[in-house]
Amino acid sequence: MTGQNVLLIVSDEHAREALGCYGADHVYTPNIDSLANRGTVFRHAYTPSPICVPARACIATGTYVHQNRCWSNAHLITVKLPAGATV
Repeated sequence: MTGQNVLLIVSDEHAREALGCYGADHVYTPNIDSLANRGTVFRHAYTPSPICVPARACIATGTYVHQNRCWSNAHLITVKLPAGATV
């Protein structure tokens, strides 16, 4: 069995009301809407951090901010990651 490809689009700095795939009718986002129609749209998700770099560090490592210690956009991940975690 071959592995599946995953494309994760992380779009920040706006609310879900800024995309047509979430029901917005005052904006035109045909390309993202097309991807959403053929893929998965997360309707009940949250971010582990309101700051983009720490949130992305959590996604990349599978850890929380208090575990990876990436507190702001200026911080690097400097702690040892859990067994099996790769970046």
